[in-house]
Amino acid sequence: MALKTEVQQGGSGFVSLGEPTRFDPKATLAGVCWDTSGNAGTTAVDFIGTSDNQPLSIRANSASAIQIQPSAELTSSRPITHNIIEGSRANGVISPARGATISGGGSVNDADPLYTTGGSNRVDDHYGAIGGGFDNQAGSQTASASDAAFATVGGAPNSGDSNGDEGSFVWADQSSNADFVSAQSNQFIIRAANGVGINTNSIGGSTEMVVQSLDGGTTFQLRTLSNKSGSLSVSDTTGTMSVLTAPTGGSDRLQVLGGSGGTATLTNGGTWTNASSRSYKENFSAVNAADVLSRLVALPIMTWDYIGSAEGLHMGPVAEDFKESFGLAGDGKSISTVDADGIALAAIQGLNAKLETENDALRARLDALEARLR
Repeated sequence: MALKTEVQQGGSGFVSLGEPTRFDPKATLAGVCWDTSGNAGTTAVDFIGTSDNQPLSIRANSASAIQIQPSAELTSSRPITHNIIEGSRANGVISPARGATISGGGSVNDADPLYTTGGSNRVDDHYGAIGGGFDNQAGSQTASASDAAFATVGGAPNSGDSNGDEGSFVWADQSSNADFVSAQSNQFIIRAANGVGINTNSIGGSTEMVVQSLDGGTTFQLRTLSNKSGSLSVSDTTGTMSVLTAPTGGSDRLQVLGGSGGTATLTNGGTWTNASSRSYKENFSAVNAADVLSRLVALPIMTWDYIGSAEGLHMGPVAEDFKESFGLAGDGKSISTVDADGIALAAIQGLNAKLETENDALRARLDALEARLR
């Protein structure tokens, strides 16, 4: 580019002052302006920004798209950290929170044409972070900016709550517009309408969670603070599910709690024990042992195989005949061990009473014969 200077006096024409001088405007303005087509020769001391304690804003279509806010706290006369706010111009960090990050997302409240409720992302406490998404909050809405510090929202919609719940991780899908919020601090919760898969995407239908092994059988282990553990495992060869526990001393291997009938247990030795305390029972009535014996005698007892099983012969009644004979609880498709044991015990009592009656009759006849022979 050449620069030429001319002057004019009165109505006369312009008069040149010397010869045109060539110069490079970029080189001349270097250190004063930044070129929109890029700059060369910059140094570590060159920067775009503010030299006082004011935020820097980068705009698109005249709306703030990125804002960098210096903290009020200083070290060596410089801010100790900055708030970085990206995305919607409605996103914000609530003062005096510092060290906060909003990586994007959000919108002006109620302005999105598709997602019509809420909109902006906001951080209320020190060093909170929001990855993106929509209508998210990290931190609590209190006067203090430190009661829920370091709260983090990954970016799903409506995944924060009014209390911040620091230490919680909340992930929500888009199956519902309803808020999905943590109930308290230090929670890990997930909403996934079509299921959760670990090492697999073969989920869905009635299966809500699948954990798949990458190297054979699958084992799920529960462990206490003192390192006692129990596990569920599935054989990759047979599909058999195993329950493994390691109880101490004579403690039970397994306890099944709940319901109204007390605790059922699998003992350390391996026997199943049903709860049977009088305190768990009501509506007692006496049993006619002789009648039970007669019904048991009439009950068909057969040998049979389970369909599709290769385990061999079994012996016993079928549940339908058992239900018809004794009318006890159940759906007619299964037999409770409590009922089977009770019927066996009652039948033994009935048989004993029958034998005692017959023995009494035989003893009386024998006594009569002995009296005649004297």
